[in-house]
Amino acid sequence: MLSKFESTLRSLGRDIARTVPGLDGPLLELWNAYVRLYGHTNAVLSALPRQSAPPFAVIRADPADISRLVEVSAMPRQARDRQVFPGSRFEYAGSVIGGDWDRSDRLFEESELYRSFEAHFGDGVPWPETALYDTVVGYIEAGTPLWGCTDEAAFRDRCRELDALYDAIRRHGYKSQAELLRNPVDDPVHGERSLPYHLRLVNHELAVCVGRDGDILFKDGRDRLAIAKVLGLDSIPVWVMIRHPQWQRLRSAVANDPSLRAHLDPALRGHPDLPETGPRSP
Repeated sequence: MLSKFESTLRSLGRDIARTVPGLDGPLLELWNAYVRLYGHTNAVLSALPRQSAPPFAVIRADPADISRLVEVSAMPRQARDRQVFPGSRFEYAGSVIGGDWDRSDRLFEESELYRSFEAHFGDGVPWPETALYDTVVGYIEAGTPLWGCTDEAAFRDRCRELDALYDAIRRHGYKSQAELLRNPVDDPVHGERSLPYHLRLVNHELAVCVGRDGDILFKDGRDRLAIAKVLGLDSIPVWVMIRHPQWQRLRSAVANDPSLRAHLDPALRGHPDLPETGPRSP
């Protein structure tokens, strides 16, 4: 419902801006004010005590360990016929959700998006010669904007932003949203420093979900994950958006009795999403 409301609001704003020249600036300010209010409200609501995991937990993970997708593809939601978790990111912050969403066999590195990033950054293939470029332009020309691009020229600009993002990560390292707020190096794609931290975290940090067995599955932040994989980075910050109930029960048990960690499978003892100390609430 919220996604439909926001889409309608953005569409109405674009129509008004086209009809009344000069209103685009004030309309953009109103939209930014709405985004900030929505982010602040949800940050407060998400942090209220409830049966959930920490809503804004950022952990460090090896990009190579983030191999499977929660959603159908690595493309933006506008390019997908259905979604496993269709709501706002804030709606799911720290949620514990059951089901078989963690049984997906879809691999991020087999997606058209990742293979195009690999071809461009790894092999020097120009963006217009990648499969992703043709796909995105096809959606745009059919009337579906992707990444805010409504024509090919806008998508070419986004490709230049991706080149700048790759160069920034290659030269300065992969920065979390908290680090970007403190660091003088701007984010070439999401560089607005005036956004509050929790809004930046939820909207721009690489989002993952943790399955029942501790597997870390990709949810959103495809550009950063693809670049991190191409660069062969060992560790990156990720925001844990959703956990499976079976995994959350293990987290809670370890939090309440840290000695249980020694009895876990060796592959799980150092899992980045297990509490470091205890006892404490999950």
